[in-house]
This record gives sequence, structure tokens and C-alpha cells, in this order.
Amino acid sequence: GQESVMNSLGQVVNRHPGDVAVILHIEGPDSFDEIILNDEFNVDPGVGLERDVESLLGPGSYRVEVKRDKAKERETWKSKGS
Repeated sequence: GQESVMNSLGQVVNRHPGDVAVILHIEGPDSFDEIILNDEFNVDPGVGLERDVESLLGPGSYRVEVKRDKAKERETWKSKGS
């Protein structure tokens, strides 16, 4: 069931420790949940993690989103050119 999948996923996450937060997107029959894991489950989002997650959950089950904090600098740079 779902519990054993979560246990396996926990083991996968533990094998790839890093400083990036993990957010699970869980699709139910009529709902869509987003679960942000605790800091202790932070990962290094490399190819190894992607391979492990996809071998557990299937192709397309893994996505990396990068949140950039430098948007303001880029906007300033863009406005100089106009």
C-alpha cells in the first residue's frame, strides 16, 4: 500500500542527503495534495536521486523545481538596457 511506498521513498531520500527541500505531490481520486517534508529529509537533487525515485515510482514521477532568489538583480539588469 501507500505506507510501504512512503517507507521506500524515505530510504531513497536518505541515500541522497543535501540541502534541497522535498515536496511530494500526491494525486488522489478527487484531490491533489502537496506535502513538504521536514528539513531532515532534504536532498541533493542529482541524477542518482532521480533514477532511484523513478525506479520506485515509475517514469515521470520525479521533477526538479529550482527556486531562484536572484530575480530582483535580473530585473534591475534588464531595466538598464531599455
